[in-house]
Amino acid sequence: MNTVTLRRIASFALAILMLAAVVGCGGDGSKSGGKAALDGEVKLEAVDVSGKTVLMTSANSASTLSVPAAMSTMDTEFTARDKDVGYEQSTATVIEFQGTTAKISGEGAKFNDGDITITADGTYIVSGTLDDGTIFIDAPETAKVQLVFDGVTIKSSDFAAIFVKKADKVFITLNEGKVNTLTDGVIYTLTEENSVVDGEQRNVDAVIFSRSDLTINGTGTLNIIGNYKHAVVSKDDLVITGGTLNVSAPNGGLYGRDSVKIGGGTISVTSGTDGIRADNNTRSDRGFVYIDGGSIVISAGSDGIQAATAIFIEGGTTLLSAQKRPLKCGYVAMINGGTLAGLGGEFDCPVGNTSTQPNVLFMMNTPVGENAPLAIAQNGETTSIATFKSLRPASVLFFTTPELAGDTEYALYTG
Repeated sequence: MNTVTLRRIASFALAILMLAAVVGCGGDGSKSGGKAALDGEVKLEAVDVSGKTVLMTSANSASTLSVPAAMSTMDTEFTARDKDVGYEQSTATVIEFQGTTAKISGEGAKFNDGDITITADGTYIVSGTLDDGTIFIDAPETAKVQLVFDGVTIKSSDFAAIFVKKADKVFITLNEGKVNTLTDGVIYTLTEENSVVDGEQRNVDAVIFSRSDLTINGTGTLNIIGNYKHAVVSKDDLVITGGTLNVSAPNGGLYGRDSVKIGGGTISVTSGTDGIRADNNTRSDRGFVYIDGGSIVISAGSDGIQAATAIFIEGGTTLLSAQKRPLKCGYVAMINGGTLAGLGGEFDCPVGNTSTQPNVLFMMNTPVGENAPLAIAQNGETTSIATFKSLRPASVLFFTTPELAGDTEYALYTG
């Protein structure tokens, strides 16, 4: 048997720090309380700024470019099932983990040598604790598989916690009031059984790794603690429409090769590299990030959001604190709604010239420090329109919200 052992020992210390940031002292994530772990969300609020320090003023917008024709063919829609959290419990297969074993009631799943393998279309309700193992999905290419997380903890010492080898689409539904935690290993052991596809060994490098479309929805909590490399990777589309996600990883946070689409949820990401990324640069209508809802807070060691092609901001509230760039795109960013505060070292994403919502760009001579409290107000006004924190040192701020007025000077305050 061909076995390749991949080691990332150096990431262990960083992973432990990130784990603590996400779940506090209770390593099972039960202390998350349904709230995003990072304290820095953008608040649209009127705060008195008369006693605060003015960092700078600006009436400048980000540079603009024409919108490529390929963007009109990008599939930014959410399907009905992306948002549907319902399921028929009477016909579902129930999987209850019991440490080193599992009790299965129903068809389509089997337990062997510490792992669960799902081989058929259907709904699978998962609860309990798996001490050291993986849920494998190896179903027909037409199969739609729904995993209903009903208070489950899965730890793997040497692989992903969830690995979708084959299916048409996989849905992870988070049941209301339930806290779920997934943790991968610092070391991954790739074998013929767990990583060979069509006779070729393929890389697996995330707590949740899917070779098919992946949707996360529901109203419960999911803590994703990466120790090896990435937190979530889909080699097709990654869609999030609900739930509270607390995500940490030594490398990437939320990756979808073809696209990342977010329509809801409360999402907190601490990543060593990019927070959100779509990297398909082989097709002009793929490789995009689309945000139209939710509350998102990202602290990224590289870029906040990186897209091979386009970034769409249509709704939601997003705070990006990035070591490098809050937004990086191959085409343009379309800004038509929502609130976004993007902080970083530089700005590398022009805005599409047909965007309908104004923005303001601050290029600071004196960088702000980590956890600096910030506020934005019209220059000369004494009350803010928004407040937030810079989670990392930053010298650039890109800000947009429906309350902004075009051709107007704004002041950035601290203190």
